[in-house]
Amino acid sequence: MSECNEKVKSVFYTPSEREIYIREHIAEKDHYSIMQEKFESGKMEGMEEGREETTIKIAKVMLEDGMDKVLIQKYTGLDWEQLENLLEE
Repeated sequence: MSECNEKVKSVFYTPSEREIYIREHIAEKDHYSIMQEKFESGKMEGMEEGREETTIKIAKVMLEDGMDKVLIQKYTGLDWEQLENLLEE
């Protein structure tokens, strides 16, 4: 309701007040857009990290079960260096 009242008041603004009002409104919308983009980006990064952790856990179990490293690399997409690091752990 207060937003509606603010818009009604803006009709009576002087040209300079209206310009300030518009600039503030645009800045607020820009800020919201930037925050939304950061949120989405962070969410995607978190999902990617989760996938990598899951892949590594699966590879560890496969290694522990004595599966062939070539097959583990094929199914998980991990490179040889990553598999060697898992073997050393």
